[in-house]
Amino acid sequence: GKRDDEKRSLYLVDLLLSEYCWERKEKMVIETSTVLSESSGNGAASLGGKRDDERRIPESVMEELNNQAREVEMLGQQLKNQLFEVHKLQDTFESSMRKYKKMISNTQKEYKAQRKELAMHKALTHDLNKLMPTSGGFFVESFLGNYNVRFHRKKESLSFKEDYELFKQRLAPTMIIFCLICLYFPENRWIHMLFQLLLAYYYVNLSLRENILQKNGSNIKHWWIAHHYISMMAAVFMLTWPSSPSYTKMAKLIHLFGLYMGVAQFFQTRYQLARLYTLRSLGRASELDVSNSDSTQIHWSRGMNALLPIIIGGQLFQGYVSLTLFRYVAFLFFISIQIHKAA
Repeated sequence: GKRDDEKRSLYLVDLLLSEYCWERKEKMVIETSTVLSESSGNGAASLGGKRDDERRIPESVMEELNNQAREVEMLGQQLKNQLFEVHKLQDTFESSMRKYKKMISNTQKEYKAQRKELAMHKALTHDLNKLMPTSGGFFVESFLGNYNVRFHRKKESLSFKEDYELFKQRLAPTMIIFCLICLYFPENRWIHMLFQLLLAYYYVNLSLRENILQKNGSNIKHWWIAHHYISMMAAVFMLTWPSSPSYTKMAKLIHLFGLYMGVAQFFQTRYQLARLYTLRSLGRASELDVSNSDSTQIHWSRGMNALLPIIIGGQLFQGYVSLTLFRYVAFLFFISIQIHKAA
């Protein structure tokens, strides 16, 4: 009632003041331009009177510019007022939502035999949670802090998702080039460390982006993010592996595997993006779904027939690398035990 009337009156006063200010500005601009034109006219009379006439802005252009500026200022003032109301409504909603969740929890604890009656309320909270702020979980908080990573504008979420896809596509050729360089310089540990640092950065970046996308409604599964955690730890392990005969023995095999997987990932990403676009056009995938092995359904096409041998070969290669590393570590462990017993 009264508060709304006060807000409307204040808003009208702001508009009237802004119009008055713009009228004053226009008068000052006209007076200033008149004085400048007179002074320039006197100067032009002494110098020939050609340059100032060429540099003067036409009055029609100035009038159009002033009208546009007035419109932008009024829209900006309206946007500020609307954002103030939206933020106030957001705070009220969050407070009410927390109270609602607490009531559901207390009711569930007190009446354990009637949990089925709360199913509708739990479904409602699940849907409304998309409007609540979120920090993205422990991993995101450890890097970015306890800040809201929820996108309320569709344009922002789609832009973030597209940037995630571009990041993967751009880094794949870089990985291939780095693997070739490491194979060409097998004894240069600094180049190897730079490549392993790039791998750690790549998987940390992927994990951060995927956690944020998941909180904004993407179809990324937890196991997909978890396997990037493991890859990140493996990259850190390789980074801290000192230069030794054991590293020299395994480095070539690991870099060959990295080269093979880089090529496989390049073709796999192209296939997954094509499948994702097809599913999206059919309405079977949302705009925030990403191209990974969990989101794109298998379709036996020419692309899949060509990609399948590459994927199977990569799995067999990975198994061979893992078995070789396990046998070598087990051998070193056995030798260390024998040396300890002999001592």
